[in-house]
Amino acid sequence: MKKVIFILVGVLILGAVIGIIVHQVLVNKGATKTSPPSATPTVALPDPTAFQWGINTGPNALGDFTAENWQEQIDIMKKLGVKWVRFAWEYQAGNKVYIRENQVLQALWDNGINVILVIEPTGDWENMDTYQNGYNNALQISSYYKGEIKYYQLLNEGAAMIAKTPTSDGQSESDYDPAKYVKIKNFLLGAAEGIAEGDPAAKTVVTTVGTHTAYLDMLTRDKVPFDIIGLDWYSWSGSFADKKIANNQLESDKLKSYGKPMIFTEVNAWPAADPSNGGKMTKVNEDLQSSFISETAEYAYTHKDWIKGFYVFSLFDDPFSTNPLYLGIYGSEKNGKICVPTVAKKAYTAYQAIIKKYSE
Repeated sequence: MKKVIFILVGVLILGAVIGIIVHQVLVNKGATKTSPPSATPTVALPDPTAFQWGINTGPNALGDFTAENWQEQIDIMKKLGVKWVRFAWEYQAGNKVYIRENQVLQALWDNGINVILVIEPTGDWENMDTYQNGYNNALQISSYYKGEIKYYQLLNEGAAMIAKTPTSDGQSESDYDPAKYVKIKNFLLGAAEGIAEGDPAAKTVVTTVGTHTAYLDMLTRDKVPFDIIGLDWYSWSGSFADKKIANNQLESDKLKSYGKPMIFTEVNAWPAADPSNGGKMTKVNEDLQSSFISETAEYAYTHKDWIKGFYVFSLFDDPFSTNPLYLGIYGSEKNGKICVPTVAKKAYTAYQAIIKKYSE
C-alpha cells in the first residue's frame, strides 16, 4: 500500500511541475505584446496531421531561461529526432510574457520544431471563477497566436487534481471530489470556449492519467468539448498493450470508445521506493526506462490509425527537486543556479533509434 501511495502522490507532483500552476500573474490586457513570431520559417515544420514524435521540457529546464540554454536544449532535441515539444505557458514572465514566449517559440520554429502548449489556471484554482479564468487565458493566448499554434492542452492531469485519495484508480465517479470536479470542468469549458473564439482551427487536448477513465466519462457526459485525449502513462500501470480495467475491458478499447484520437502526452518508467532511505524514490533504472519507453512507443506508432503522437517525460533530470526522480532521458547536474547537460541515457539512444526507424 505504501508503494501505491508513493506512486500516486508522484502523479500529483508531476501534474504540478508540468503545469506550472503556482504563478500569480495573469496574462492580461496590461501585458506587453509585440507582433507574434512567424511559424513559417525557412526550416520546414512538421505536418500537424502526421504522427508526432515529441518530448516534454521547458524554457526553464536548465535553470533560468536564456536564449543560449534554450538553444542548447533545442540542439539536443534535434539530435534526438523529435519534431514536437510539450510545455506550459509561462505566466511568471509577467508583463513581458508575450515577448518572452515569442522568443521561445521563434527559436523552436526556426529549428523545425512545433509545440503543444499547455494552458493552466492562474492562481488558486479552488477559490476562483475557473470558467472565467480559463476563458480569459485561452482567448488571449489563442487570439495572439492564431494560425501559428496548432495544438493546445487544456489543464494537466485534471483527474489527479480531483481524486479523493492518492490510491484511487479513477474508474468510478465516486473516486473524485464533486466540488473539485465542478471547478475543473468549468475551467475546461471556459478554456475550450476561449480557444474556439480565438483560433477555431486549433485542436484541443485534455489529459488523464493511468486508469482514470471515469474522469473522461464525466467530461463526456457533461459535454466538455475537446478534440484529442491525452494520456500520461507510467510503468506503475504496466504494459499499455494488455492493460485491463473494469469489466475485464482493455483500456485501449475503452479509450477508443470515446471516438477521439489519442496522444501519449507523458511516458516514462517510474523509480522504486527505497525502504533503506526512508521510502524515498531511487533513480529510475535505465534498462527499465529504455525498455518501457521503447515498448510503448512501438505500440503507439503501430496503432497510429488512432494514436497520433508520443511524448516522453522528460528531456532532462531535475536535480533541483527536493527528492529528484531523475526521470530525464538526458542527464543534467547542478552548476550553481543552473543545470548543465551531461550525457545521453540508454532511453535517449533507444528513443532516437525508434524515431529514426519510423521516420525514414
